[in-house]
Amino acid sequence: MTDRSFAQSPLAALHIDGRVADASANPGVRLQERRFPDLLNLRIAVADHAIRQAVGQALGGVLPHQANTTSEAGGVVVCWLGPDEWLIIAPHGSDSLAYQLDAAIGGQHAALTDISDARAVIRLSGRHAREVLEKGCDLDLHAKIFAIGDCAQSGLAQAAVLLRRLADPAPDETTWEIYVERSFGTYLWMWLEDAALEYELAVEISD
Repeated sequence: MTDRSFAQSPLAALHIDGRVADASANPGVRLQERRFPDLLNLRIAVADHAIRQAVGQALGGVLPHQANTTSEAGGVVVCWLGPDEWLIIAPHGSDSLAYQLDAAIGGQHAALTDISDARAVIRLSGRHAREVLEKGCDLDLHAKIFAIGDCAQSGLAQAAVLLRRLADPAPDETTWEIYVERSFGTYLWMWLEDAALEYELAVEISD
């Protein structure tokens, strides 16, 4: 994995933690940066079932094979990106996972790429989180269509993103994680802030 001894958050220029004091007392939307998750892009030949099974075991479960779904085990989330492509999301410092996956691949026809420093990750939650996303995303985000645990690649405010829906923190709230290329991170955060203003916005301490 990448040595991040001197790593800087993709959104460092925004000084996000300094915005917490301005939070609304009753926010309809909350924004938070998720800092430094380990992100691995995995590509495997569609027909290579042996490698798929070995990699699934290394991840503590199976690779999701249904379009736009995720699987989770031991704090590691795997998002389906395509028939032969997945995004693996792990807590920072999961070096052993990459080694286990390398061993599972065993030099066969597959690719495992560390993209941790190439993405910004933004968490959006609250009563009006879905409405904020709908201002810039053409996907149908209704709960009957985009369920908890689903993910999808799409455009959001003209930026290419991976959108993942997390468990609801409350009956009237939804939570989403947005994965975007690092170079678009500042732009997308500022767009989300602007889109959320009418709903009362709170910026939370980044984790």
